Amino acid sequence: MSDSVIGIEMGGGIVTTRLQSAAPFFLVDENRIGVVCEIDGDPAPLIQNVLKHLNVSYTVYSPPGGPRYLILCFPKQLYSQAQNKAVLGGRETGRPVLVIESGDYPETATPNTGDQFAGLSKVEILARLFSRSGPNLNHYIKKQATDLLGDAHNVFEGISFTEVPLRKDMEPFSVSTITGELKPVRHASGFNGERDGAWYFSETPEKDEETILIGEGAFYRLKRSTSSESYFQKSAKQPSQEVLNQREKLGHFLTRLGGCPEQLKAFSALQKMQNINPAEYAWRDDVRFVIDCVVGLEDAIFVAGEYKDSSGLIEAITIRTAFGETVALDPLMHRPAGAKNKFCALVPVKRGGRYNTQIRGQVKLASGMIAPIISPYWAGDLYEARTKILSSLPPACLTPDILGSVIGPSLHKAYETYIEPAKVSDIVEFDHSLDEPDCSLIIPLYKEYGFIKAQLQNFFFDEDFKNVEVIYVLDRPEDAAAVEHLIKGLLRIYKVPVRLVVNSKNSGFAGASNLGASVASSDLLLFFNSDVVPTQSSWISNWISQHKSVASVGASGPRLLYADGSLQHAGLYSEQDLLPWYTNHHYFKGYPGDFPGALENRSVQGVTGACLMMDKDLFEELDGFCDEFVVGDFEDSDLCLKALNAGRENHYFGDICLYHFERASMTQNQAYSKSGAVRYNGWLHTQKWQGLLPQLAQFGAG
Repeated sequence: MSDSVIGIEMGGGIVTTRLQSAAPFFLVDENRIGVVCEIDGDPAPLIQNVLKHLNVSYTVYSPPGGPRYLILCFPKQLYSQAQNKAVLGGRETGRPVLVIESGDYPETATPNTGDQFAGLSKVEILARLFSRSGPNLNHYIKKQATDLLGDAHNVFEGISFTEVPLRKDMEPFSVSTITGELKPVRHASGFNGERDGAWYFSETPEKDEETILIGEGAFYRLKRSTSSESYFQKSAKQPSQEVLNQREKLGHFLTRLGGCPEQLKAFSALQKMQNINPAEYAWRDDVRFVIDCVVGLEDAIFVAGEYKDSSGLIEAITIRTAFGETVALDPLMHRPAGAKNKFCALVPVKRGGRYNTQIRGQVKLASGMIAPIISPYWAGDLYEARTKILSSLPPACLTPDILGSVIGPSLHKAYETYIEPAKVSDIVEFDHSLDEPDCSLIIPLYKEYGFIKAQLQNFFFDEDFKNVEVIYVLDRPEDAAAVEHLIKGLLRIYKVPVRLVVNSKNSGFAGASNLGASVASSDLLLFFNSDVVPTQSSWISNWISQHKSVASVGASGPRLLYADGSLQHAGLYSEQDLLPWYTNHHYFKGYPGDFPGALENRSVQGVTGACLMMDKDLFEELDGFCDEFVVGDFEDSDLCLKALNAGRENHYFGDICLYHFERASMTQNQAYSKSGAVRYNGWLHTQKWQGLLPQLAQFGAG
């Protein structure tokens, strides 16, 4: 880098400061010159004493952890190529003069016409200048586009945006607050005309004061709330390709600055507020390409849609991310046989990751024609991401190859990107708490609350429950008041030690169970489905006794019956049968409840999570239930395999019996069994335990 000199001439005295130049002078457009200078210390004196008195566009750029830069833009005629110097100001007596010199030799000095200046792109420089100067730089690109870029940048910087509807153009105007006297609000104003109203950005959000706009003898009362959403909706009236182009430049700009999460969230909100309609390409019935969904992931984008080209007219397909990154889509697409023209792809990206909420692309035809396409906007959580990814292809197409190459990695990235640990929103104590309970009974609740009465009634008439803690974990926080009211009413009759733990959000069986375990008072945990009801008294003391008698015990579980008395569970084992991965099975399922083989206590591969006991310290050592499985399946066998892998032994106790009213949700279970989720869960379970499962043949069907 070369040295630059900034000379400040005021009152006949010259103060000269030598600065390290970040880049030579550069052309902004045919009429304007720009320069980037590295500065030390507080720039406020330079701004207040000099820059505010000159007809220049300027901004100070302070990247995180980097040097501070002064960026200036001024008319081209103020630059001397022979001297490689610019003299700004000085035409009026008493006005400061700013002299900028470059250390480059004059005979070789030529304004830089490239796009990079000291690591800053021209778009980055212009965006910062636009945020301060607005229309002053409209010679560079179309005025509407510069307004959009500068205004959007202001929103990202957290500057308050306000819209004022006007009957006519009114420029200049001032904005003031009424606090007993008129107090000006510093602002950068906009125009009426194509913006359909006056717009201004105040440098700090206004306080709760009456705010007015004054201009041409007219007074307008301003809306108290900012209206950035209204701004973005109006900005979307620009041609979509122009808006997308500017948005992508801004996205690139933010990532170059090392955009903080709040800025990136604002950029994601911009994509939503601009609400650009999706676009597809279709020609007759022979050719069609459409992106149905995108899911932004940490370092990739999942893309899915329909691709039909029976005539072979499509030559290439590319996509462009919201952060200005172009990627060839065709080599990444998966189009399995039987998918009915559906495709999906996992596209690696370097910029933006999860904040790529809308993308565009191009379909290049063999004729040379280029057709633009635009995806729908993506916004969602882990549940929505999983739903989009799993529904992108028919379930029958989810083969081990497709799961291993695109669906599995996409779901794993979605999990890593969007998983939020379960958090306690509230704990309701019902005046029956225990200091050292023999066992903590953890019961996740979600929508189905009809068995709470039967459970509490049974617990109340069982003497063992005088020292057993019951923890209901509500996985649907919007029902908290109703469930609390229900339990409180039942406890007036059935006085049982109960706590209600309200989850901050729905996190499924694994998340809710782990949350309950985290607040449990006992060193022994019993996980219990909300539709499990005991058949006898003293069952829990018997179970605790047998559980503790097993050396190196892992998980243990009882015999479970359907409502008709047939067997639902007598231990769990995994087997690879018709499907290309291991699936879970229950011993003697559907047999009579008193089938002799189901009455024997024995060592098993695993037990169902519907009724599972484990020591708390072991549960924590194994990191609890894995919440990466979809819907609620395989978490129990996964936990049991973790126990086996740790050298523990899982046990089934056939002399302990409870009812499990699983048929109440049989319709839901049947729908799940035909979905892509069951295939993914089986594949994931097999991938995790492919080294251990083949060794468990001794736990076969029995």
